[in-house]
Amino acid sequence: MIKDQELVKKHEDLKYSLKTNSSIRTENQIHKIMSYMSSLSFFKNIIIPMGDDVMHKVCGVMDYECFDQDQFICNKGELGGKFYVILKGIVKVLVSSTINDISEYETCQLKEGVGFGEFSLLHNQPRIASIQCLTKTEVATLTKENYLNIIGKAESKRMEDQIRFLKSFSIFKKWSKGNIMKISYFFKEKTYTRKTVIFHEGDNANEIILIKTGELEISKSIQTPTKNRISLMRTFSRPQSANLALLGPGQMVGDEILNSDKHLYTCTVYSLSATILVMNKKDFIAHVTSEDIQDLLISENETKEKIRNFRMRSLIKIQNSYSPEVEGKFDKRFEKESMVKGKNVVNTQTCNSIFIKKDSRFKRVGKVDVKQIASKARINLFTSVSNSFLHINLRKHISPLCSRISEKTLEQSFSSPLKIEQKRILSREGLFKLRKRSPECEWIKKSVKH
Repeated sequence: MIKDQELVKKHEDLKYSLKTNSSIRTENQIHKIMSYMSSLSFFKNIIIPMGDDVMHKVCGVMDYECFDQDQFICNKGELGGKFYVILKGIVKVLVSSTINDISEYETCQLKEGVGFGEFSLLHNQPRIASIQCLTKTEVATLTKENYLNIIGKAESKRMEDQIRFLKSFSIFKKWSKGNIMKISYFFKEKTYTRKTVIFHEGDNANEIILIKTGELEISKSIQTPTKNRISLMRTFSRPQSANLALLGPGQMVGDEILNSDKHLYTCTVYSLSATILVMNKKDFIAHVTSEDIQDLLISENETKEKIRNFRMRSLIKIQNSYSPEVEGKFDKRFEKESMVKGKNVVNTQTCNSIFIKKDSRFKRVGKVDVKQIASKARINLFTSVSNSFLHINLRKHISPLCSRISEKTLEQSFSSPLKIEQKRILSREGLFKLRKRSPECEWIKKSVKH
């Protein structure tokens, strides 16, 4: 309640200060105006960056006006004499179609803190739009002379940059400055931070986006292979979406909605921040898309779709290189090689005859066992089970220390059938007998005799 009273008092002080003739306006009144105006978007974005001196000059010469509901603040075709900043209330902007100048359309609504009327003052041309009050509206005004003297150069540069930016798009290249300024009223400027999703794939498509600053990432969901398979890649998660494009300033997003009611892609802010201009789909179709522009957009969209589809197919092809279908080919080759050898199981070396018993712990290894061993072999190639030693014979790729396998073997993974060897386990006595029969031992005996 107290805050509301303070706001009302502050607004009344502003009105009184603005109504005071600028020639007798006190420094205290100017500071009150500056304090209030600093919270409005027009001053925050345009006037304050110019410096305190410019802010002081503007607030020292501004006036106050009030308009009733449905009253026109200015009309299309009139010569402009003032610049306006909305203090309170809502107005609508009415412009004529770029194709047919007879009928007028409501392009957008302007609220507190927004300025309008600059085009007519900067270019000394008639008003290109009518402004009508939707509610009782209070505005601060600058005369044409004061506007041009204080902020005219900076505003002229800002407007030229806006026109140059829009003309950089192929659909606006042949448009006049007047028509571009008309269409600029349809755009709303928005700023997003990094990783903000502007729209998702499958969302209702109702906006066209022009990138002013920053970068946007375009992605699309793709199907990934299942993880329920034997592969070195099994432990790695698959991405759920494919990044198809990275778009920057001067590029359009969402133009595919002209042929679809749903977004075909997901759009995410990639840079630290991004500023975009957004136009409603209905307004875009009604005021921008003539037959020539439609043909141009269709042609550009087809080119973009071809590039994105090619990239998506490439990504899917890479991911499918680890899919079950590909591994199925390896399984078939495994079976063929086994059938050629006349064996449906993996070869094993029999153990020493002294260990061959009915209750022997050695057994023939089947295909299912091989797959289980192979899946574990990625972690431990050597596993002790019941005092036995499993040795995976990967041809010549085992290192001399038998503790790791080379990268070449890992790349080949298990594309060829494994050969499992069960080595003999000898007793202490058996080891001594084996040592006595060795060539080194025979050489020592001969040396001792001599």
